[in-house]
Amino acid sequence: MKKFFLNILMKNPSCESFFRIFKFCVTSRILQKLHGEPRYGAIFIILTVYSIFFCYCVIKNFIEILSDKDIETLQIIFTILMFLGYGQLLLKNFAGAPFYREFQSLVDFIETLHSTKEDNIVVQEIVSEEIAKAMKYSLLFFKLYNNLGTFSVIAFIGTITWKDYTIISIPVLHSTEYRFIYHSIQNMTLVIAALWNGLSDTAIVIIGLYIVHFLKVINKMIKSLDNVDKVKQCPDLLIHILKKHLKIIKILRTFNESVKFMSFVQLFMSTILFLTMIATMQLYKTDVSIECIFATLITQLTFLCLFGEQIRSETVAVFNNLYLTNWYKMSLSHQKFLLIMMINARKEIGLKAAGMGSFSVFAHTLALNNSYSSYTP
Repeated sequence: MKKFFLNILMKNPSCESFFRIFKFCVTSRILQKLHGEPRYGAIFIILTVYSIFFCYCVIKNFIEILSDKDIETLQIIFTILMFLGYGQLLLKNFAGAPFYREFQSLVDFIETLHSTKEDNIVVQEIVSEEIAKAMKYSLLFFKLYNNLGTFSVIAFIGTITWKDYTIISIPVLHSTEYRFIYHSIQNMTLVIAALWNGLSDTAIVIIGLYIVHFLKVINKMIKSLDNVDKVKQCPDLLIHILKKHLKIIKILRTFNESVKFMSFVQLFMSTILFLTMIATMQLYKTDVSIECIFATLITQLTFLCLFGEQIRSETVAVFNNLYLTNWYKMSLSHQKFLLIMMINARKEIGLKAAGMGSFSVFAHTLALNNSYSSYTP
């Protein structure tokens, strides 16, 4: 495991190393073993049991400190943040676990994109270019997102250690007598939470990136219909486009089905965290750790909303590009194929959160604005 984590942090890791870390990330979300992979799921099941016990200790501590008149307000806030953060992580994993088959099909789809060679050079060039970009941006996101999460957890650990806060209450062990054990468990659990959350969120983002770039493949192929030279090189280009368009419609439905409950949990829990964080920032305007946690939280939901926006815009672009082709120069049979694709592409598809509608940048901005307005004059 250590070897492929080191490989992924290199500038140009191999495709094999990339897929090993990607599958590990997916396993961390669905808590189950993927086909042909080691039994990493057992690791995360053990961590889940430990996390549930840890949440119990946090709740127990919260109940105890409420009766303490000398307790600092910031310690209460950190206890709430710990419970909300871990609670969100567990709920998202529980929401993803029932959709094992959907996630397996999405992983298979991405593997197929890398392993399958197209039977035409024009199509292969377009696919290779966009898939290479998807892998490049996936690696970039993995590094940036996990670095941000690491910085955030360091700030959090530094604050509670420096101020000597205990945010858990372990049965049998008293916090005053076993201070070192308490801090060790707290810090270790925070590191686990940061890594786990970073890995599991990265899995969703990577799948989203590949879907976006596959849509870009389709749009580039549609634009190539007006290029005489490329049409000569690939006479059945329209058939290739139709097949890929039908595939992406199926993949988008699978993706939405697999993440809709996770998206709902993310939206609901993030809103509560937003309210808590903004209220805290009003009280402690110079606390760096609070600002770091808030930045990480915004980044999580922003990427989710950006994917919803990007997927929607690319699906709309498919219809627009089909409409703008020189369809009147095509044969009657090709015009029929074009019409079939336009009918399939007439409805935009975005990222949805259960029954609450679509994720968008506007919705994210509105949620932030409403949360901020709740605590400002």
